[in-house]
Amino acid sequence: MTRPSKKPIRPDILIDSDILIQTIIGDQSIKEQINSIDPNRLFISKVTVIEFFFSINSHSTKEMESLVKRITIIPLSELVGEVALYLVKSYPKRLRAAESMIAAIARLYNLQHYTNNLPDFTGIAGLNLYKPAIFKP
Repeated sequence: MTRPSKKPIRPDILIDSDILIQTIIGDQSIKEQINSIDPNRLFISKVTVIEFFFSINSHSTKEMESLVKRITIIPLSELVGEVALYLVKSYPKRLRAAESMIAAIARLYNLQHYTNNLPDFTGIAGLNLYKPAIFKP
């Protein structure tokens, strides 16, 4: 009898706006990392979509929309708001509204959060950060 191969479980990933921005402005290593991940495992929050379009208005809206369309968008909800409020109240460092909602979504949906803004998210209980240098999809 043959044993089933033990493939590593690949986590689903919540992409932050800084990663989307770096993809659009041409960071090749991040672009390759994003392109190497199964699109069915990639998610962004509605907050991230808003931040993304607000942050870079000098690039092609068509290119930005094309990138966003490839990724599942998680909407905001009352539960996300409640968890975000809990995080704001319990996080020792001042946590901004957008970051608290993104962290809440990552926790609620059990997603690893892919961001380069590590100081904003480090230390949030129950939040798993995606580490592309360690984990290769």
